[in-house]
Amino acid sequence: MIFKQWYSDHIPRHQVDSINYSDPNSLLLNAEPEVNISNEITRKYSKGFVVPYSMSWLFPPDVIHLQEISEISATLKQNVGASSRDVQDNLNGQFYEVESKPTAKEVCLSYKLYEYNDTLIVIVLEDDMKYPPILHNYLSEIVAKVLREATSSLTILVNSDHVTGVKSLEELEPPEFIKGAVAALVLSLLGHCGGPDSKDSYILVQSEGPNGFEKHNIAVVDDLIGHMASTLSQPADYVSSTYNCWKMHAGSQFQGGLYL
Repeated sequence: MIFKQWYSDHIPRHQVDSINYSDPNSLLLNAEPEVNISNEITRKYSKGFVVPYSMSWLFPPDVIHLQEISEISATLKQNVGASSRDVQDNLNGQFYEVESKPTAKEVCLSYKLYEYNDTLIVIVLEDDMKYPPILHNYLSEIVAKVLREATSSLTILVNSDHVTGVKSLEELEPPEFIKGAVAALVLSLLGHCGGPDSKDSYILVQSEGPNGFEKHNIAVVDDLIGHMASTLSQPADYVSSTYNCWKMHAGSQFQGGLYL
């Protein structure tokens, strides 16, 4: 004897498309992000740096005076579905469920572009809890195009908790990998091949912590400061100022014995 499974809700034969059980908060139901650049980059720079915000201490403001020249922003409009709340009746004291009208909200993410002497610097703001990845993907395409047109050589610093020490992208071996907004930018840069004179350097940095709030140990900090001191023109007190700036960014908490 064969028992066949019984379906209580048969789809009519004349219905070609199945019922759509899509998530109302899905990005597929929203419009694509709008990307804008405040000022076009017309100058040609000899070097370019891309760093995540968690490594912005490499440019201490007391000795490295960055000048903001442009800002690339992406805005995503999201539809927020109707929500319900309980309202108490003043006459009988009972509660009734009242639905509010659906609303729309905007999420905006921007990358700031700075110049220092003959160097173009991009600081990438990473926060997966606040910004959806689609914003980083759209921004990475525009930033990669700007960097290819405005710089001759690039240095990209990438955080990763799956590498040890500081290494280049060519030294990456399984199961080591990179992720996040800067990784999306690296992929876009590899897609926008530079000219014959372009020289790219992808540096993977050992880190620990959630994406956008990484911490670095003292050995990694020493390597990073040494690399920046050799490639970026800086004053004599750059090293000491960078160490102080790193400690102010809570980098010294990594050495406390407990990581909360």
